[in-house]
Amino acid sequence: ELLREDVRLNLLVERLLAPEIQISEDDMRAYYEENKEAFQQQEQVRARHILVEDSALARELLVQLRNGASFEELAKEHSIDQASAEQGGDLGWFGRGVMVKAFEDAAFSAEVGALVGPVQTEHGYHIIEVLEHKPARQQTFEEVKDQVRDILFQRQLQEKLGPWLEQLRAEADIQRSVTQ
Repeated sequence: ELLREDVRLNLLVERLLAPEIQISEDDMRAYYEENKEAFQQQEQVRARHILVEDSALARELLVQLRNGASFEELAKEHSIDQASAEQGGDLGWFGRGVMVKAFEDAAFSAEVGALVGPVQTEHGYHIIEVLEHKPARQQTFEEVKDQVRDILFQRQLQEKLGPWLEQLRAEADIQRSVTQ
């Protein structure tokens, strides 16, 4: 309840002060140019895997996959990574530094669509398929324009909040009662 009330009050303050906040296209472009490094998109892959406990089973599953078996079905049936198994082994997008090193090295060096494995990690034996690969790149101003606007809005909001609260206190008729 306290969190809900806090969010409600924050949104109310934002709505009250929003008309006083002006963010121009030039301001946004200047911020983007000064902070371009913050808008670098790191290299990412989208991969799926099947994780099993022994190498013999991993090799057997790899043969089945190369013979046309469904990756999704084998992941659901055999993978000990229950979270990804329910998604057919799909791990979604991830960048470097997220997965264990051996897994990451295999995933980032694989061609899109290739089956890799078995790759041994402390979790077991992985069969990996890279579904998509995005190289590192600079995001354009147009791609991050809304994000830049939000950053500048929050900055100006914080700058205006203190003086606004002070003004409200100065104009308020606050009476304190002393109880014994």
